Amino acid sequence: MTAGRRSPDPGRRPASEQLSAPVAAKAASIDTIRAVLAILAYRIASYWLPLLAGPPAYLLFRHRYGRPVFRRATDERKAGSPT
Repeated sequence: MTAGRRSPDPGRRPASEQLSAPVAAKAASIDTIRAVLAILAYRIASYWLPLLAGPPAYLLFRHRYGRPVFRRATDERKAGSPT
């Protein structure tokens, strides 16, 4: 139970899920190395590639809409609005 909670995987998957890949590969009569490589390729594509798309998307957003404008909040009572 504790091994499932402590896992160095960036996706925070339990260690029990990580260890089930070779077992499932043997049950499906697939080569273990190919199964592990397929799982790693999927995890790289689903986790790291979206992270690489973030900075260009942010720069495109800044180019299209400009820098954010920070405005001070005004107190409505001082602005002359009725209370």
